[in-house]
Amino acid sequence: MNAAQREILTRITKGGVKFDQSLARFSSFAIGGPADALVVVDERETLMPLLQGAEREGLNWRVIGK
Repeated sequence: MNAAQREILTRITKGGVKFDQSLARFSSFAIGGPADALVVVDERETLMPLLQGAEREGLNWRVIGK
């Protein structure tokens, strides 16, 4: 992920993004590689605008978890 993409994602999430995070704590077996960016969403209402913004900006994304 380049600096421009990081800036866009920071703007979309209003600063609620962590970069270069391990996904191990999100796995039952505590394994997982690094994620370029991680956004934890607790409410459904927050997810849709985030995904729409990422899509609009051409950012690749993946939902993991429940």
